[in-house]
Amino acid sequence: MLEKILSKTKKDSNECMNWLGCVNTDGYARMSYKGNSNGKVHRIVYELSTGEDIQGKVVRHKCDNPLCVNPKHLELGSHADNMRDRDSRGRHGRAKLTSKDVVEIRKLSLTGVKNIDLSKKFGVDPRTISSIVLHKHFKHID
Repeated sequence: MLEKILSKTKKDSNECMNWLGCVNTDGYARMSYKGNSNGKVHRIVYELSTGEDIQGKVVRHKCDNPLCVNPKHLELGSHADNMRDRDSRGRHGRAKLTSKDVVEIRKLSLTGVKNIDLSKKFGVDPRTISSIVLHKHFKHID
């Protein structure tokens, strides 16, 4: 199974094995696996290549490339480790929406404002609005 997955990649100059298949809305490689149609390929590859139980853990990219599924570029860690990676790589604070925006989006949605209208107002994709309204993203904001 691992060889079949890795055959669907293209290696780049950084030795990243970039996934050539489907990608989720967060930019991560995805595939159907064990009944999950949106399985993250880097997690699947890590589990298959190491045999480790990854439940409740984060599979991190040492290369900071969400399309990379090279087992040598993946490591297991905690959510806190992943946040430290994000911060050390200068990706913290690049979100287009503020906490205040998220609160306003949720309030306006409750009053019947359509996602398409909210997306135009805040300059983001309607799918982003939907994920905010459904508490799939920005879960830490009430």
